[in-house]
Amino acid sequence: MQRRSDTLYKAVISLTNYYILRIFFSVRFHDFQNITFCPMRMVRQIELVGRTSFVNPELLLKSYYRGARFIEVPIPFIKRDLGVAKGTKIKAVIRSLADTARNWISWGSRYRLKRQHPSVIYRVAEPFRLDQPVLRLILPLFEDFK
Repeated sequence: MQRRSDTLYKAVISLTNYYILRIFFSVRFHDFQNITFCPMRMVRQIELVGRTSFVNPELLLKSYYRGARFIEVPIPFIKRDLGVAKGTKIKAVIRSLADTARNWISWGSRYRLKRQHPSVIYRVAEPFRLDQPVLRLILPLFEDFK
């Protein structure tokens, strides 16, 4: 929380959202509300039903449960320069919680209880745990650290 420029209220909302998703859906991503790159052929196969800020976590979770592999790249917090943040307004928070609960009831609980998921989450921050093909893929990310 110290590396963020959020208010305490926004930090609490963010952490609460993170732990609700992590506990209810039992997936150990380091961040659910992030920038995501994935093949369109994969996205087209997934029926997204979320209507709030839950859409991005829904895509990650359903991809994970289908066996997708992920590479997490840590990106430092970037303060908003333009626009107005609306995601922590109480109405948006309540809508997102309701959307998350609806998804948990309709499909999340079923996947969470299976306990066996073929997915892998590789982390750039843990290079010693990565296998050779993933290391070759992420090596360009370290060019700035010379």
